[in-house]
Amino acid sequence: AGRAHHVEINIHRVVDLPTTAGMMGEVAPSPYVTVEFSGVILKTPVIENVAHATLNARVLIPVVTPLYEDTIILKLWNSFTLSADELLAQGLISFSELRNNSLPPSWFNLYGYKASEISDPAVLTQGGHTPE
Repeated sequence: AGRAHHVEINIHRVVDLPTTAGMMGEVAPSPYVTVEFSGVILKTPVIENVAHATLNARVLIPVVTPLYEDTIILKLWNSFTLSADELLAQGLISFSELRNNSLPPSWFNLYGYKASEISDPAVLTQGGHTPE
């Protein structure tokens, strides 16, 4: 039998989100965060049209070890009504590191990019290559 754990992640706020040009001028994003781990995807509520938002969301994922997965994935999204949501930033946390080394409450910054700054985002995710 495995050992039960809970992964608890508190998502406090998002700041300085980029605006985009829309038909009515500059449009602020509608952010939300997803947390993915061990086959579970949890989502915070969407906050409409803001560049800064206080989410104060708590995500609690039950986990039974041993696991074949180690990476907790946090994603910051921009919600769209009539098209696919846009990934703004992503962060990774190691479950085994958390389990083996107690982590006090900490801030983690996730940095994104503007689509106009990078022509092909896939280049950034290819291992061992430096974007030109």
